[in-house]
Amino acid sequence: MSTFARQVGYDRTEIVDSLTFRIKTTAPCAILTDQLTSLPMLPPAYYESESADNLSRVNQQPLGSGAWKFVEWQKDQRIVLEANTGWWNGPPPFERVVFRPIAESSTRILALKTGEVDLIVNVPPDSVAAIKKGERTRVSSVEGLRKIFVGMRTDKQPLGDKRVRQALNYALNFDAINRALLGGNGKRMKSLVNPPHEPRDAKPYPYDVNRARSLLATAGYPSGFGIEMMAPNGRYTEDKEMAQAIAQDLDKIGVKVNLQVLEWSLYAGDILARHEPSSLFFVGLGAPVTGEDELFFLHKDFSLELTRWQNAEYLRLYDVLRTELDGKKRQDIMNVMHAIVWDECPWLWIYNQVDNYGVSSKLTWEARPDERIVMWEAGWKS
Repeated sequence: MSTFARQVGYDRTEIVDSLTFRIKTTAPCAILTDQLTSLPMLPPAYYESESADNLSRVNQQPLGSGAWKFVEWQKDQRIVLEANTGWWNGPPPFERVVFRPIAESSTRILALKTGEVDLIVNVPPDSVAAIKKGERTRVSSVEGLRKIFVGMRTDKQPLGDKRVRQALNYALNFDAINRALLGGNGKRMKSLVNPPHEPRDAKPYPYDVNRARSLLATAGYPSGFGIEMMAPNGRYTEDKEMAQAIAQDLDKIGVKVNLQVLEWSLYAGDILARHEPSSLFFVGLGAPVTGEDELFFLHKDFSLELTRWQNAEYLRLYDVLRTELDGKKRQDIMNVMHAIVWDECPWLWIYNQVDNYGVSSKLTWEARPDERIVMWEAGWKS
């Protein structure tokens, strides 16, 4: 059963008529409609068979119901789409859309400046000003919903002790990282839950080296300890540099980090896929806004919950939240769950990623906090 099916308590689907279907769940589910917005609509032949041949066909010849039709995929080169003139919302604004993977940020920026491309992602903070000054370029920025954090393997000592995990959070000098790497545009994470369900009284862990040292001493590590940490390079904004800065902060309280930085394809395709990261692992998750979805990140059934943290009361409350439909009661439950997880802190909370996009001045398009590049909302300036 898929994660979606487990989370919403999916039972079955009934066909009402040619344009209507009814979904049955095993219990009330407040976020069912939210979940449906992220499910693609596919012909039955694309999902009825899980054979290797069919999965290969689906991967290489995708078929959906959107504004563009798939034309071509050249691995590591480009994906080409052409307008679906029969789209239900009317003809899309562009006849052709081409996505190109360009790994190096300097190469992406040059392609934007020369007019080779019209939209680029992951503009480094130190390049924002130059793009803004360009005659044919601009920047669209937004505080995103993606949570950037360092997961802590609670099944590995000494991270099984919450005082140690709290100490690592107090040791993080986010203000310095923000100035050095993010151009001062970041804000330290203060809740696992995104607005509009973020608790009103949510506050980030402050930078307090003395408190961090005291917690370590109380936990039996007055001189600190050594620990392994993994991080990707090139997936998130300044990810390698941020991991290096975090390691330096932890060193100040006696925690000696052996940092291993890997290219994203290896990090995600091997380390995370095998569910066996090191004791500390740098990653980002996003970007839902139901509250329940974000809290699911630390549920034992979530596919990327790699900290092995389990709290009986947290799990019990999540089961209550899943079937509660009253908005105020749901918020009250989420607030209690937030308090539990903030005290237990299986993550080293960093920040909600700030997303910078480089955009051609002739293109009407603005960044969204959910990271979706929705081209049917865009167009050419007249």
